Amino acid sequence: MLEVFYGFYAPMEELLSHGHGWELQGIQFDQRRKADWLKQDLQALGLGIEQINDLPTCEDLPVVQENDPAFGSFYVLEGSTLGGRHISAMLQGRPISEGARKFFRGYGEETGSMWKQFCNALERHAERGDHDRIIHGANATFRSLQRWIAKEGLHA
Repeated sequence: MLEVFYGFYAPMEELLSHGHGWELQGIQFDQRRKADWLKQDLQALGLGIEQINDLPTCEDLPVVQENDPAFGSFYVLEGSTLGGRHISAMLQGRPISEGARKFFRGYGEETGSMWKQFCNALERHAERGDHDRIIHGANATFRSLQRWIAKEGLHA
């Protein structure tokens, strides 16, 4: 599952990292990258960098060239940290090394405050943005992720 998530998050974050002025929106994009967490988890599980770099990646990504759909897409990626906390708790006591749980731990104790910071930035953007296009960006990202998971043989 971590390999499949990496195959989605790595290209999605690369797509979102360019041309959206996140810092001007109050978002430190590089601090919110999750592909690096996934890479760390995969390395802790024994994969080498070359193996990780050779993993298949999703090419069927949503169109996020404009800020409204980009915010919607980023909302999906950030929201994963909330659900990840529950998965991380379920992994306690399992034979999975602690070093392989970064993605599901998210921002750790800072997850709630990071989520609030993101939501505040989204609300400020939505005051002058197009709500329908923001929602479309989120829905397109969910659909893309669902197709990717199905393509890779997992069930969403």
